[in-house]
Amino acid sequence: MTYRDQKGYRREHSNAVHRHRAYHHIYLKNRKKYPLPFEAYEVHHIDWDKNNNRMDNLAVLTPEEHDDEHESMEDYGMDLNTLAKILASIEKRYFLNTDEILEMFREKWEKFVYRVKSPSKEFYVIYNFKTLRGQYYKQYSELKGKIWKELIEELKEKEEVDKRKKKRRENFNLAKKWVIGKIQKKPIEKEAIKETLKPEEKKKYTCPKCGREINHKGNCLPCNAKAKREREGGSKSKRRPRFHKRRKF
Repeated sequence: MTYRDQKGYRREHSNAVHRHRAYHHIYLKNRKKYPLPFEAYEVHHIDWDKNNNRMDNLAVLTPEEHDDEHESMEDYGMDLNTLAKILASIEKRYFLNTDEILEMFREKWEKFVYRVKSPSKEFYVIYNFKTLRGQYYKQYSELKGKIWKELIEELKEKEEVDKRKKKRRENFNLAKKWVIGKIQKKPIEKEAIKETLKPEEKKKYTCPKCGREINHKGNCLPCNAKAKREREGGSKSKRRPRFHKRRKF
């Protein structure tokens, strides 16, 4: 007679099917891996489906390892082996610790859960996973996998931005070194710099008749005025009448 117990496991004549198969096909064949008696171990369903008792889906674990597997699935949506591979790849590429990566993932998951609303499928997957694990295993792991992908994409974008900043700094430093090298090869004296900054001084000339200093060649203005009067034939020049300025009251 086959039936299901209160926990949902299949039994044949009061013997659990998954434990019976794991004992004969896993425990006895790999006896060196399991030094303790079989009663000290627990059988884990890899896909969390209690009805799937195939040999590929069963794993013999200690109670501590079994608890770790459940915690990793509930917190991060995958087994410990896959989680370790992902963490190792991120650590090598982005130089981050495991604690920092897991904290970033938890923050993103909390934000995602806060945004989820009740009529959506995601809401039922998240809140029914604890009670009906086998039914919602794939959907729950897919949700966690999406958040892992988003986290990795964000890290890639940050890496590209950091590379651009490094290139800009390197180019700036190279230009700075080039300018300093040019200056050191051809040093400029301070006096030469001052002369270049000074305004151009205007040349001064002298009037040939009176000997005054002038800014232009030829005679000065008063000498030219006298020469003009003499040509017209009189010493007195005809000037326009001056008008007095009006007083301001």
